[in-house]
Order: sequence, then structure tokens, then C-alpha cells
Amino acid sequence: MKFEHKDILILGDSFCELRSLPVDWPFIVSQKLSNSNEETRGYGFGGTSWWSVRKRLLKELKLHVPKVLILCHTEPNRIPNDYDAGINWTTIKFKKIYSFGDRKKMDEDKQHRIVRAATQYYEELLSSEYCKWAMVSWFKELDELLSIQKIPHVIHFMSFPNCPNYIFQNSMTIEENLFDVATFFHPNAEGDFNHFTEEGSKKLGNRVIELVLNYKTGLQKLAL
Repeated sequence: MKFEHKDILILGDSFCELRSLPVDWPFIVSQKLSNSNEETRGYGFGGTSWWSVRKRLLKELKLHVPKVLILCHTEPNRIPNDYDAGINWTTIKFKKIYSFGDRKKMDEDKQHRIVRAATQYYEELLSSEYCKWAMVSWFKELDELLSIQKIPHVIHFMSFPNCPNYIFQNSMTIEENLFDVATFFHPNAEGDFNHFTEEGSKKLGNRVIELVLNYKTGLQKLAL
């Protein structure tokens, strides 16, 4: 099967945020499958909830239904918002809230207000059980959406160990979560290419290409 640049769509969190350089694994996948040097189609919303990815996916599908869709599903406890801002325990700890997409970096006063609100939410109101239920509900909706769109190659990555244990219908679900195989999170790792070293990023990109070209549905091992 031949692919054009627009046929490959990669969406998710910070594990697929960087996508314009030859060392970035999303670029490797897009470039080798489509023979295009354009920046990889899609977006990586670092630190944000799955809600931002859902909104972007719906927009992208209206533009062009891809032949290859790769999704990196983030952990469930991040706070959804209309700013596409990365609001989680780490960002409020460092008191730096950035927005993505068409929105610019927030001013300092706005960041402080969000940090205060998010801190109180996590300390007083967070229900991890609800967050996982909401995320599984999104996965079920996504299954229905993908069955309608009939995208030939769909690969799902879970980014963190606390992601819901869910196997998608008529898609490929990768057994290992990205956090456990990421090389940048590990001691003495150098570089940060979507939480991978340069070598790790290249290995992941080439492995994803293999998975696309030898596509099978169900639970599959990444086996880096």
C-alpha cells in the first residue's frame, strides 16, 4: 500500500510531541512511509489530558481520513480544559502551565490562578476511579468512530503504567506502555527526543514502521 504525507496521522501526548527533525520517531515513520520530508501530520500535546487529542482527532478526520493512525494515550488523571493546557501533577509542581495549538503561552497571572485551582483539585477532589472510567468511555467512543471511518492501520500506545487496561477493537494495541520503554526517563540517559535518546527514538520509529507494514489487529508486542 502506498502512502501520501496526509495519509499518516500521529496524535497524542509528549511521547509524540517532537516531529520535525529526522531523529524524531514520528518524522521517521512519516518520512519513510510516504517519502515526504514535511513535518508529521498531527500533534503531540505535552502534559495535556486525552480531551485535547480527541478534539484534534475529530478536526483532522474532517480534513482527510488517514490510512495510518497512531495514537499515544496519556495517563487518565490530567485535567481537561478548553485551553489545551498541560495541567497535571508535574506542571503544577513546577508552576509552569503552557497551552498548545492555536493558543499562545499564558501570562504569568493566568498561570498562577490555574496552578492554585489545579493544586486544590488534586488535593481535595481528584477521583482516579472516575478519571479511568471517563477515559475508558472515550476509548469505547473511539472504537465506534474508527469502525465508521474504516482506517486500514490503527496503532494504539498507552503512555503510562496507570492507563486503563483496554484492548481496542479492529485495531492494534501495543502491550508495553511507552513510559516503561522510554530511554530518557531511565538513569544516565542523555538527550530527550519525545522521552527517548536519539538511538531509542530511531529504534521506536523503525519498529513502528515494521508494525504498519506487517499490520495485525489485537494485542501486539512492541519488543524494542
